[in-house]
Amino acid sequence: MNRVIKNSMIFMLIVLLVVAFTTFTNSNRSQVLTPGNSEFKNYVENGQVASVSIVAGDKEYTITGELKDGRAFYVKDFPNMDIEDFLAENKVEIKSYAQEPKPAWWVEMLSILLPMLLIAGLIIFLMQQSQGGGGKVMQFGKSRAKLHTDDRKKVTFADVAGVDEVKEELEEVVDF
Repeated sequence: MNRVIKNSMIFMLIVLLVVAFTTFTNSNRSQVLTPGNSEFKNYVENGQVASVSIVAGDKEYTITGELKDGRAFYVKDFPNMDIEDFLAENKVEIKSYAQEPKPAWWVEMLSILLPMLLIAGLIIFLMQQSQGGGGKVMQFGKSRAKLHTDDRKKVTFADVAGVDEVKEELEEVVDF
């Protein structure tokens, strides 16, 4: 019963964290318009866009800006075209234009090595669990047999005290 309660409490905690995370992330985005690419082009051509900030990636742009009615917008993955000429033709102010920063070399290395290390750690953990844990990994080929030597004192019939008839019957059984 105690284990069932513990597992259900962990499950409820995970559900609450997921709900809190989605609520937090969606509440910030609900105030910002996210038009599609063609809808953004229509806004620009109709003169509804006041200003924009552009971040240029390898193959697409990320555009943030403000409409003339004061609402903010965010366009992600806008196709790579001559955006500056397009905005200049439609008299849209470009507040900033920047290249997307490339990640540091150690971030790229970490993104490659981290999954490998996690998989190796998982394999080692599973092998320890299958062997019963505690330093028994890869020792399945070692013999656990113990060598018994004749260091003990030998007991003979002369050493046995008791009834002579029983002694004789035992000697017969041993000889047989």
